[in-house]
Amino acid sequence: MAGVDWIPVTLARDAVIRINFAGTTKTTLAQADLYKTKFDLSDQVTINLDDTTGGMCMVIGYDNTKQTADVVISTTGQVLV
Repeated sequence: MAGVDWIPVTLARDAVIRINFAGTTKTTLAQADLYKTKFDLSDQVTINLDDTTGGMCMVIGYDNTKQTADVVISTTGQVLV
């Protein structure tokens, strides 16, 4: 696919990963985001709170002060940024 970066990943089943988050429209996480909203990556080390199209990072915890989220990676869908 032209113009798309492919990021190699190793999925660890049932692993919780702490990752940074960023967004321009949505800048923080809330209780309503937990367990159901899947966010996409903006780069190799950051989830994009503004992008839920094709997302695979399900938030199970967060720290808005440190701008980090604890996520589980969905094993369905593509990983594109």
